Amino acid sequence: MGTSAVWSRKEDQQRALQFLEEMGRRAPAGWNFWGLTYRTWHGHVLLRLGETVRGRAILEETLRDARRRIDEGDERPGIRREVAAIYAVTGEAEQAYDWLTQAIDAGWRLEPIQSTPLFDAPRTDTRFEQLMARIDADLMRMRDRIELKRRG
Repeated sequence: MGTSAVWSRKEDQQRALQFLEEMGRRAPAGWNFWGLTYRTWHGHVLLRLGETVRGRAILEETLRDARRRIDEGDERPGIRREVAAIYAVTGEAEQAYDWLTQAIDAGWRLEPIQSTPLFDAPRTDTRFEQLMARIDADLMRMRDRIELKRRG
């Protein structure tokens, strides 16, 4: 069971929580494998289960850690995407949009390919749709360039 989807039924949310907490115990350093995704998922699942105090605490800690990394010069687009996801999960649409734009500007291209429930709230926002269209257009341009080079 991976973290590429958050399950919709409460039982599945509880299984997701068990998985994430076990992962945190077994490999605490592995929480930053894809930016800060696992902690963001952990906070998200807790919020969905109604554990708002604990969920918000994890998200706030993750946000502080991400901002510290960015302030120290970390340029990975995944970290900016995680900041956007945290803001999306907590209902701060403007911040989510701004940070997702920064992530895309920095090179993030996975969101339309590997869509997650972390962005369910802003997904219907026209600006979010425009960002996904921007990524799709970038990917098409890259594919076209590869195809031209392949043909010689």
